[in-house]
Amino acid sequence: MSLKKLAGETAVYGLSSILGRLLNFVILTPFLTNENTLTEAQYGIVSELFFYTAFFIALMVFRMDTVVFRYASRPEYSATAVCRKAQRFIWAAVAIWLLLGLGFSNTVADAMQYSSRPIYVQLFVLIVAFDALAAVPLARLRLESRPWFFVVVNMANIVLNLVLVFLLLRYIPLWNEQGSESFSWYEDRWRIAYYFGAVLAAGVLRYLMLVVDRWLQRSARLGSARRGSKTGNEQRAILDSGDQQKNTTNAPGLKTMLEYAYPLVVVALCGIINTLVGPAMLSFYHGGTKAENLYWSGQYGAAMKMAVFLTLFTTAYNFAAEPFFFRERGKNLKNQDLAIYANATRAFALVCCVAIATILLLLPILENFIGEQLQEGLGVLPILLAANFFLALYYNFALAYKLTDRTHLGGIIALIGSAIVILGNVLFIKSLSIYAPAWAGLACFFVMSVLAYAVSRKYFPVPYQLGRIAIYGLVTAGVVYLGWSSDSMLLRAGLLTGLYLLFALTETKWIVSLLRKDR
Repeated sequence: MSLKKLAGETAVYGLSSILGRLLNFVILTPFLTNENTLTEAQYGIVSELFFYTAFFIALMVFRMDTVVFRYASRPEYSATAVCRKAQRFIWAAVAIWLLLGLGFSNTVADAMQYSSRPIYVQLFVLIVAFDALAAVPLARLRLESRPWFFVVVNMANIVLNLVLVFLLLRYIPLWNEQGSESFSWYEDRWRIAYYFGAVLAAGVLRYLMLVVDRWLQRSARLGSARRGSKTGNEQRAILDSGDQQKNTTNAPGLKTMLEYAYPLVVVALCGIINTLVGPAMLSFYHGGTKAENLYWSGQYGAAMKMAVFLTLFTTAYNFAAEPFFFRERGKNLKNQDLAIYANATRAFALVCCVAIATILLLLPILENFIGEQLQEGLGVLPILLAANFFLALYYNFALAYKLTDRTHLGGIIALIGSAIVILGNVLFIKSLSIYAPAWAGLACFFVMSVLAYAVSRKYFPVPYQLGRIAIYGLVTAGVVYLGWSSDSMLLRAGLLTGLYLLFALTETKWIVSLLRKDR
């Protein structure tokens, strides 16, 4: 395995995620958090519903993307058959979801105190459905090492979403104010519905692109088979040749796939609760009226947006790392050089520390990307970033139970984390306000990272350089503390530059040595 290769795949597979989140942060977040676009309460509704969206997408997908990595990369199975069986499972789950979700949308809207807006629930149900349907095709692109089409599909989704959001929330209202009668159907009170409609349209486009691509790929393979020629890039050739040498219907039984997946579903659902539950808990338990609770939910949601630069790298790394390590899983783990895992984690932690310092020391500049009325909650940002740092470490340590097929241990760890988050919110949210979900998240991810490390020591003993990682964290915390207490941007910039230089001077030799090993 090559750390250079992992870094390259992180850059490529993470490109669409990074560009998408960056566009959302630089363009969409300032627009949505502007009081002329969405009020604090309306933004709170968006934050709350998107928490539920992420939760139910994870439930619908049932971690079939990871199942594809686990089994389609094994020589004894057909990649085509594994992907097909996984997608059929998701189709069945989505059919049930649509039947129940659309059929009971009014009841759900009443329960969420949106009685006059069942359209919110209906759009939410459709968004979940199309995002779930896209999961396995996107996973197959990653497995087949088709990064650039992966980027194209996701960027098409993002661009259409941006275009429609600005059209529906900015330009059509402006044209109506100027006396245009072309958009007489537009009603200002349905702004949130228009926003969700834009998200839905972008999701439909992405899924249709994936369907058309798979049809074209299948047609090309059939045509080439008739002509007796080889097709595809190197990775697809390997997968296809493997399928030709064995029964193309060869896949593990659905029971086997589900037994591997269900603990990971618990991990995924708990992960969403642990990272995104804050706005939802504030909207219900803050102790005020629904409007007051949504105000604080919006404030906390805006603070979470500011952590986007750290999650950019985490997302990019995870996009690359999961298929990368599963492709290597066919080798005998006992004979593998585990130093690659330790070096990847150390490099990952170093980048996270640089990102945290940059966000916090440049906050007086970055905070201008969200509306002034949603900046009251930014005091929780250092806690959120510290929590995300431990979450990043957990992702690395979690390889132990994924690669050794002990996914049930991941489920147990995730449930413990969720218990900490939920109890912390319920017990302290009225007294600590928006600081309760932040501190609860930090405690959750710290405990989860410790437990995952303990699992790794027992079943997958990677020689993680925890001392070095701790030094990164402590130095970063000290520099941030010195700069956070000052309003001088000159001092903050100087401290940040000093941190960059310190890490460059102390770590360049190590990085160069790693690159030389990869040659």
